[in-house]
Amino acid sequence: MCGITGIIDPAMSSAEIRRVLQRMADAIWHRGPDEDGYFVGDGVGLAIRRLSIIDVSGGHQPVGNEDGQVQAQRIAQAVNEGANAVLISCSDAAKVTGAINDAVDKNVPVMTFDSDAPDSKRFA
Repeated sequence: MCGITGIIDPAMSSAEIRRVLQRMADAIWHRGPDEDGYFVGDGVGLAIRRLSIIDVSGGHQPVGNEDGQVQAQRIAQAVNEGANAVLISCSDAAKVTGAINDAVDKNVPVMTFDSDAPDSKRFA
C-alpha cells in the first residue's frame, strides 16, 4: 500500500507547492511510512509515500520490467480497483500504450509525467 498525491496550480510558486505537498504527504503517511519522494515543476507537484513490503531495510519494489508487463498490469489493476485516474511515468510508451488505451476506454483518464506516450489516448 502506497500513496500518491498531487497539486496543479499555476499561480503557486514552487516553494509553495513543495510546502503543500509536504503537508499532503504527511497526511497520507500511514499509506507509506518507509520512504517519500517529490516532484515539483512550474505550477505542478507530485508526492509519493512508499510502504516497503519485500525488503523493508533497503530494497525498492519493482515498478517496471523490460517488456512493460508490470506497468501494464498496474494500470489494469488500478482501473479494476476503481481508480478515478492514473498517473504514470513510462520509460517505453509503446509497451504500455495498450493498457493506457484500455483505461481511457473505461473512462479512467491517464496522465503521463516525466515521459510521454504520444500514440496513446492519454489525457496529457
